[in-house]
This record gives sequence, C-alpha cells and structure tokens, in this order.
Amino acid sequence: MKAGLMILLYVTQIQQKLVVMIINRRLQHQI
Repeated sequence: MKAGLMILLYVTQIQQKLVVMIINRRLQHQI
C-alpha cells in the first residue's frame, strides 16, 4: 500500500512538472 502511494505521489509530481513546462512554453510563444 505504501509503495503504491509513493508511486502515485511520484507520478503526480511528474505530471505537474510537465504541465508547468507546457504552460511556460505557451506563454513564451505568446510574448
């Protein structure tokens, strides 16, 4: 159970980083 939660937290962190990178790229293109 704990291992599963650790994996979920790790995956969510990666997803958040990807979203931030995509948003930053879009903002840079707009400028």
